[in-house]
Amino acid sequence: MQRMEQFMRTRRGDRFFFENGNTPGAFTPRQLKEIRKASMARLLCDNSPGVSQMQLRAFKQISNTNALVSCRTLPALDIRFW
Repeated sequence: MQRMEQFMRTRRGDRFFFENGNTPGAFTPRQLKEIRKASMARLLCDNSPGVSQMQLRAFKQISNTNALVSCRTLPALDIRFW
């Protein structure tokens, strides 16, 4: 519990943390929505030649609860908001 509390305090106190708004250059709410779509699974799909399927939790073993899905079904960032 102490680690989580420390992380929350560090995050709130860091004026450059990407989710802290109201500072010059902060992300807009729409940009934050797009950033939250990012996943390691999508990153691997987009940057690994020949990969067409990936498990949702990319670093966890493929299983019944972490099955392979088509890369096309994974949420992708829409960069039009930048």
